[in-house]
Amino acid sequence: MGGIAGMISFSETLPDGIINQMVAALKHRGPGKEGYYCGTAVHFGTCMLEVGTQKQEQPISNEDSSLIAVVDGRIFNCIELKNNLLKKGHIFRTDYGQEIIVHLYEDYGTDFLNMIDGQFAFALYDLRKQEILLARDRVGICPLFYALKKDTIFFGSEIKAIIASGQIALKPSPDGLYENFVYWSTSGKRTVFENIYQIPPSCLGVIDRNGNVQIQRYHRFSDYQGLSIQGGADLKEEIFNTLVRSIEARIQGEAKGGVYYSGGLDSTILLRLLFRMGLTDLPVFSLGFYDSKIDESAFQALGYKEGSGEHYQVRVSAEDIINHLPQVLRHCEIPLYKLGPVPMYLLSQTAQETGVKFVLSGEGADELFYGYDIFKETLFRMNWSLNPSWQPQAQDLEPIVPPAQRGNIYLSEA
Repeated sequence: MGGIAGMISFSETLPDGIINQMVAALKHRGPGKEGYYCGTAVHFGTCMLEVGTQKQEQPISNEDSSLIAVVDGRIFNCIELKNNLLKKGHIFRTDYGQEIIVHLYEDYGTDFLNMIDGQFAFALYDLRKQEILLARDRVGICPLFYALKKDTIFFGSEIKAIIASGQIALKPSPDGLYENFVYWSTSGKRTVFENIYQIPPSCLGVIDRNGNVQIQRYHRFSDYQGLSIQGGADLKEEIFNTLVRSIEARIQGEAKGGVYYSGGLDSTILLRLLFRMGLTDLPVFSLGFYDSKIDESAFQALGYKEGSGEHYQVRVSAEDIINHLPQVLRHCEIPLYKLGPVPMYLLSQTAQETGVKFVLSGEGADELFYGYDIFKETLFRMNWSLNPSWQPQAQDLEPIVPPAQRGNIYLSEA
């Protein structure tokens, strides 16, 4: 993980020092090293993690410095892409995999976004075109926010970087809050704050010299053609092979990695796949709870039987959650509906203290395989909106409505 921030204006003089304040607000994302580019129209800044012995420098530039970029994230197929670029005569100054971004853009324009497999957010300044690109990965793993004030655009990996500029007021957005409370997420470029926007997943923001921001979608999951699957056995094999390839892509390199292991289905599948691949010595990080009703330590012990690495278990009490909640809210920058992020914050602290630079986890499996009740609730809402007279059976509705809301007449009557 790292952090990026910047200011852009082709008509206003950019003040000195503000970019340093913005990057300072992101230091928890990359405490190893900082880098800056300060031109006439653009100020870029970044903070990075120091990984192994890799030579890392940001901002990144191409051979003639006509392209400048700051990048957060990781490109999983960077070795293959870099080898192809080297054959075409490109020169690389660092061992940093993200350096491929400026060279790919040089050769392929924005089409290169569909060539890379990874989790990323970046800003790229094309000095020849006098144009800036803000882009985010297909799923939206790496965040990227922006705000406008008069003729200046501010952007950052977190909203707090934009606020640290001292130029943007922080005000709640009623529309953003409504969407967040109903769907657990805002839609499009909206956030829970007024006049602060996000680059949506699979999207590219193009900023011209007049300060106009045009959001373009470069990828749609709906464009994928269906797989030629013949029954459940083929589907299971395809999922298995895809997971193995994904793990292999993520563990390459010299960075020290670990695994978050809850004892649930998704993380257990991940852990057992790692064991099957011979990776039994990775450090494993688990949460335990003093409340036995929610503690899953027994499942963790069962799944980790063949592990030979260190197993770190963080025990969490109700007092721990209460004490750390304000700090977690500050990092999340959105309302919380459940307290799960607080124990995860404590688990992340432990992982960081051991020197781990990245972790594999089952996060996202519930979204991909429809494991959350929110998806069923959304289906109910859609059916109601299409047919107001539609009456769901009470026994179907009850399991997906939180206990505190089951007396709400607006949920039980059309």
